[in-house]
Formats: sequence, C-alpha cells, structure tokens
Amino acid sequence: MSKPKPAPLPPGTVVGGYQVVKKIAAGGFGVVYLAEDPDKRLVALKEYLPASLAERAPGELIPRVKPDKQPLYRLGLKSFFEEGRSLAQIAHPSVVSVLNFFRENETVYMVMNYLQGDTLQDFIVTARDLKRDKVFRESTIRSLFDEILRGLRIVHQYKMLHLDIKPANIFITNENKAVLLDFGAAREVLSKEGNFIRPMYTPGFAAPEMYRRDGSLGPW
Repeated sequence: MSKPKPAPLPPGTVVGGYQVVKKIAAGGFGVVYLAEDPDKRLVALKEYLPASLAERAPGELIPRVKPDKQPLYRLGLKSFFEEGRSLAQIAHPSVVSVLNFFRENETVYMVMNYLQGDTLQDFIVTARDLKRDKVFRESTIRSLFDEILRGLRIVHQYKMLHLDIKPANIFITNENKAVLLDFGAAREVLSKEGNFIRPMYTPGFAAPEMYRRDGSLGPW
C-alpha cells in the first residue's frame, strides 16, 4: 500500500501574509498554490514539502517528520531556501521570478509571479489527444527556445544549474513567452544524500553525464 501524500494547505490559510486560494500543482518535493499577497494581487506560492520525508494531516500547518528523516529533511530545506535566495537575484523574462521567500511552519515558502498559460508538456499532450500533427509552428519553436537559452545563460552567470530542463518545466504564457520553471535544488540534495529518493534527473531528458555517479556537471 502506497504512503499517502502530505495534505496541502486548505484555501483561506494565511502564511507570511499570503492567503492561499487553491492548490494548483503538487510534485514529489513540494506543493504550489495560487495565493493573494497583502494587496490582493495573485502570486504562486511554493511550499517545500517532500512527500518521501514529511507527513501532514488535513487541516494541519506543520509537516511531521520522523527523527531518522530529520537530517535529510533539513538538508533539503536549506537547499530550497538557497534556491529561493539565488533566483531572487535573477531578473530575466525567461526565468521564473521569485518575489519573496521565507521560513514558517518549520518549512520554507517561495513566492513567485503567477503565470497564466500552460507547460510545453501540456501543449504536447493536448495536441496528441486531439490528433494534431503539429504543436507549434517551427518559427514559434525557434523563438521559444531562443528565449529559454538566453534565460539559461543568465542562470549560469549566477553559478546555478537547472539540471531538469524538459517540456514539463518550460512554461508557455498566454503571450507566447517561454519561462523556465522548477530549478529543483532540493531534489539535487535529496538524491545525493539518500538512495531511497528518486534520481534528480528525468530519464530521456537528462544530459549523458547525469546518468553516471561520477559524471562532472556544468553549464555544458
């Protein structure tokens, strides 16, 4: 029997002055909510909540972590916080904007611009379901990838690596602009420290050196 996932924060919950409207996404390492800031502007609120390490019952705020998993939880927490700190320094239209990051409820929250649109993955799946041959025109694809590469160059200038570029982490806004999402620093730390965590790379999308334990990683 699979372990139940930690419960997301219910609508109306206030953390760090931001009020949760609803959950919009959840993965193995966190939950993303649509939220309102104190001025009622919509933002995306990402909570560090690794499903393999933490438990939380509906209605609770603080994740429960067993003592033997505390060191790994804290390590991932620190990395998630550092990811927020690093991304907050970057101002580029093709890199997700971090507006704020803070500690509360024994975890960390990252506040980002709320983007309207869909991931490239969503576009591909929808096109497949509708039995369309093409998702985008070639000229559109060239333009989107140029934007992503320009954003990635800025990321590398800040000594960061994304490590998980794939269609699910490329967001296409309603204005047809491409934005890199999910830098996954916490995932990197967790995968290095414990073999019970799934690998940090996505098979089929990762660079060859990421499949080897001794592979040297860099902007290349």
